[in-house]
Amino acid sequence: MYMYKLILFVLCLGTTFTMSSLAGARMYVEYGFTPNHVYALWDGVDVALTELENKIAEEQSVEIPQIIAQKYSGKKPADVLVLVEAFYEKLGKLRAYYQLPYKALDIKSSKSRSYEVTPSIVYTFSGEVVDNLSEVLIKAVPNETVSRYYPTEYYQGKTPSDVFGYVERANKRLIQLLAYVEVEDNDFKNLK
Repeated sequence: MYMYKLILFVLCLGTTFTMSSLAGARMYVEYGFTPNHVYALWDGVDVALTELENKIAEEQSVEIPQIIAQKYSGKKPADVLVLVEAFYEKLGKLRAYYQLPYKALDIKSSKSRSYEVTPSIVYTFSGEVVDNLSEVLIKAVPNETVSRYYPTEYYQGKTPSDVFGYVERANKRLIQLLAYVEVEDNDFKNLK
């Protein structure tokens, strides 16, 4: 009888500990997306940034320099997610310039993340980037259709390192655009 109560106590204690540790963690669903899918979303971001560059260049009679994506190796989805989060923060400044409300992105900071970052998680948050950037484009270039910023075809053989390079380039392009619309922030200097 004593052994039965001891086993029951240990099981209850273990269940309580497990449930309390899971209560603070947001649960993410694995959809089966790959770096190929994420890369395709960022291809749409690239097209949208080109539209914005063209609009700003036309308005200000300037030529905006091109930025080339760097090659990386050994990057993981978590590395990409850090850049997605950084891009989204900068995008908030562009949204403010076009008088659009700020929308929070529900990513725990890379230091406090308690879940494994997968391409599906990066895809989900990248989709929010495309949605919010599309709203900027609707305001900035009203006659453009935003459907072309969403992927209809996917790539083959892309890795998290390929996506990392593409997202890093997008960050640098957005920093450059923010400078042309006179949105300044010293926090961006480390990405130049």
